[in-house]
Amino acid sequence: MKSSTELGTRPRVIGVGALGVLLVVAAAWIGATPVGAQPPSAVLANSDEQQTVSVTIPVGAYEITQTAQGHEITIEGFGRQPVAGEPKLPSKIFTVAIPPEAEVVDVGYETGEGIVLPGVYNVSPTPMARVIGQEDPVAYAKALKRYEANHTAVYDSNEAYPGSVVEFVRSAGYRKHNLVDVRVTPLVYRPLAGQVAYYPEITVHVNYRLAQRSGDAIVDNLERTERIARDLIVNYAQAEQWYPRGATTSRGLHDFVIITLDSLTGSVTPLVNWETSKGRTVEVVTTTWINANYDGGYDLASDMRRFSETSTLRANGALRTCSS
Repeated sequence: MKSSTELGTRPRVIGVGALGVLLVVAAAWIGATPVGAQPPSAVLANSDEQQTVSVTIPVGAYEITQTAQGHEITIEGFGRQPVAGEPKLPSKIFTVAIPPEAEVVDVGYETGEGIVLPGVYNVSPTPMARVIGQEDPVAYAKALKRYEANHTAVYDSNEAYPGSVVEFVRSAGYRKHNLVDVRVTPLVYRPLAGQVAYYPEITVHVNYRLAQRSGDAIVDNLERTERIARDLIVNYAQAEQWYPRGATTSRGLHDFVIITLDSLTGSVTPLVNWETSKGRTVEVVTTTWINANYDGGYDLASDMRRFSETSTLRANGALRTCSS
């Protein structure tokens, strides 16, 4: 597979507006996938050898602020380029789903009409991360050296930064979903010229092949986990078509059961919230409740054992309890 550098193309000026605003367009192929800020359109194209999911990503409006360090450009909902010393441009990792049995071949992208912003800009660099409190001078010196090297490599050049509007980050997964993460940076900066180009629309094409795997698609439609997946995955509605319909939304079991004293139920709340935020189901049961509903054992420990073996509140699969 060719690298994104080999296959990428630089933005090309194709016209000049009445107010000196230049229109640019770019296209490239890179090593893997995309996603979007607003509900995007998603198209699935099929062929005998490989298939493609295309997702159009509308990008929100930008805002430019003059600071002591230079111009700072922001887009609502976007973070920033993470490498210290390089231009602090709006950037965001998006997540797109591909079929459960799919393996990514490559990812391409297209931009609509881009806009070269009028004026000259000095985009501020991403600052170094600093330690609160006492700082190791050796570690700081190494970090500063990297910062300066990054800064020099970008700011002493007129090469477009970043070199690719869409960058493959990693293959990923969440519960039943087969995912790919991509970083999208909708503004491109040429430091020596002080020129910034803005791409309000980006379409990503994910090419994949279906792997030879046995077995049916995973059935996992828990309400909590699907709510998280809906917020995480750009083409969630499309991805739902790849899994069995009408599956139960609850397995009747819990991922975790916490057995504790009545006086400590509040103490385990942070753990419950943490596990729930990850899409897991958690039930808290007190020893008082077990003692009242599972009497007849030799002691509390035997009642807890009977609870773990027979209760509908038991954990899914192997029992996983946290007793206090």
